[in-house]
Amino acid sequence: TETVVNTDTNTTYSAGSGLGLSGTTFSHSDTSSQGSVNNSGSNFIQDITLDTYGHITGITSAATASSPQYTQAWVKYYTNSGTSINDDYNVSSLTDFGTGNTAINFSSNMSSSDYVWNGNAAFNSANLPYMLCSVGSNYVLSTSQFNVNTVNSTTVSALDSPLVMVHVTHS
Repeated sequence: TETVVNTDTNTTYSAGSGLGLSGTTFSHSDTSSQGSVNNSGSNFIQDITLDTYGHITGITSAATASSPQYTQAWVKYYTNSGTSINDDYNVSSLTDFGTGNTAINFSSNMSSSDYVWNGNAAFNSANLPYMLCSVGSNYVLSTSQFNVNTVNSTTVSALDSPLVMVHVTHS
């Protein structure tokens, strides 16, 4: 067994940018004290601040603002063989007022009746296109419901549709 003893004491230490040196001990600023961020719902990380060396020194969260473009309700339904909902969001039920006349009832009411709806309906078996509108004596546009009429776009006569899709937006 051979033991080598290094007696070279002519070692020079130097610390570059971002490091501290005291004797033979190197150190740097605490970069691990940034707390964790756990966002959910409409909150998100907006900014991450880094120091010169790429260490995270700050995290800023923010929340999405409400927008009038958000969907408040939608429904896909059929009226040609009874009135039934295929799929929906914020629609509790449909009320059938007769051929081509359906009320869409909200699960949660709108804050006002100043909302906008649009939609489309499928062709019928004779390949005649349908049109959606709100007309007639049963016309309602309230915070809890509104009426949709399906009509033949050529004759403007009321028809039940094999497929109706309606979308509601509100600020």
